[in-house]
Amino acid sequence: SDDVAWPSYQSQSTSLFPSPRSDYLLAIRIWEEEQKGEESRWATFLKELPGAEEFATFHPMMASDALLRPFEALPIVKMINLRKKKAHKWFQVNSLGNRLRWEDFWLGYVRYISRSYGITVKTKTGKRKWMPVAVPVADLGNTAATQDQVNTRWAYDDEREEFVVTVTMPVAEGQELFESYQISSLKDNSKLAYMFGFTLPGNPTHVEQLSSEVCRSMLQLPEEVMGRSRVSSLLYSLAQEHCVASGETEKA
Repeated sequence: SDDVAWPSYQSQSTSLFPSPRSDYLLAIRIWEEEQKGEESRWATFLKELPGAEEFATFHPMMASDALLRPFEALPIVKMINLRKKKAHKWFQVNSLGNRLRWEDFWLGYVRYISRSYGITVKTKTGKRKWMPVAVPVADLGNTAATQDQVNTRWAYDDEREEFVVTVTMPVAEGQELFESYQISSLKDNSKLAYMFGFTLPGNPTHVEQLSSEVCRSMLQLPEEVMGRSRVSSLLYSLAQEHCVASGETEKA
């Protein structure tokens, strides 16, 4: 995306591979900047990003295969396995292993998907193009359990060539700013867990309902599996949400 008309910490270029896969490029760009240490203009921002160990405590995309296996029927686990398979193939086809480890690339990808914003920008040719961008400080914003608690709105301003966060209601001194994670697309709890590692109680966007047979196998897992970690507990709660219509949650 060399024709993008504005500079930002985005996926417009990387010394490893100038590919149109903007999501993978941003993952690599994060890794490249991290290698510069204090010389990177983004050093302060990068220090705040979770590392592999921290992600593994709460994010399903960094969970081990053994931890995911009991929940392999869940849409989120299918999404993770498919994305990891495609990403690993892209990694191998482009011989990126000569420059960085797969583990570092995947960590960069999880950082990308959990911290970036999806925006559309106007290119030098006048066309509009979607791309992921990382926005320091703005990406520290939490979301709220209900949309009426969200007190900011973010957008990319073509005229000003800026990422803009605007408050949508009076905000008192010391009050937390909440942003919506639903602006670029509506996300059910399965997608929120896939991207960010959490779910929202009462999310009005409902998850897909699974069959009784599938639900029965997951909801009768031993307690030591369900409570193995925060990720296991998250996946088990998702299984319950996916199984409301089956009636199996009442039997579990």
